[in-house]
Amino acid sequence: MKRTFSPVGRASIVALMVVVTLATAAPAALEANERASSEPRARLEPAPLLEFPADPDCNSPCFWHEGQLHLFTSNQKPSRSVGPDLARLGAPVRSVFDDGAGKLRWIEAVHLREDGVLFGLYHREEYLGECPDREYFTVPDIGVARSRDLGRTWTDLGIVLQDHGVSRSCDTPNKFFAGGVGDPSWAIDRVGGQAYIFFSSYTDPLSNQGVQVARLALGDLEAPVGKVWRWTGRGWEAPGLGGKASRRCRREWRGRIRRPMRSGGLPSTGTPIWVSTWCW
Repeated sequence: MKRTFSPVGRASIVALMVVVTLATAAPAALEANERASSEPRARLEPAPLLEFPADPDCNSPCFWHEGQLHLFTSNQKPSRSVGPDLARLGAPVRSVFDDGAGKLRWIEAVHLREDGVLFGLYHREEYLGECPDREYFTVPDIGVARSRDLGRTWTDLGIVLQDHGVSRSCDTPNKFFAGGVGDPSWAIDRVGGQAYIFFSSYTDPLSNQGVQVARLALGDLEAPVGKVWRWTGRGWEAPGLGGKASRRCRREWRGRIRRPMRSGGLPSTGTPIWVSTWCW
């Protein structure tokens, strides 16, 4: 018997076929969209000139607290500016270390813990005075500090990254650093409980120089000395104090922290930090 279908019946069948087709294609399309949205992207747009309240000489980290942006700028010593946003920051006020020492420290990264305690990663220099024509010649290192008043005052928790046995030759073409490590940043992995520290190594040989990475467990922030480990290309095997590490973040390491990490040191809360395949 030949079957016939009314126009309404034909429309229902067509609609059913469309729904089935869309339902079949949806998982694949959704997966493709999720994959595309997970890739880091950048776009340049025109913007007005914004000037920091103080003259910076390094990274200038910041964090949000109760609707106020707290920005640190350092030039041998750190200062802090506070305001409703980056364009309306107040006058800089000097941040003071409670050890009373006249050491030169640049605060280059900060992390505000959930309990309101602020931790800072600083670059330290002590000028050697060994080369008459190089006033600022030094071997820098990196330490951690803690503040219980949002950065007004700091307690030095000690040096965590340092190169040992550095030659202090005045013949080096670098007019500032005879070696050492410095200029750090960090990415806070709240899920994994780690702080990943990216820093520059200036120590010979040339194969050692460049950007290196180390990590510190967030649970060790209060007593960080001896708790930082450098990436060697095989694992977190080299101590932060005197260890020898890999100068690049290799592909096998990238897979370990591929998810975005949140950092309290970024101008926008919830902004993800992505670790690239290769360090710059």
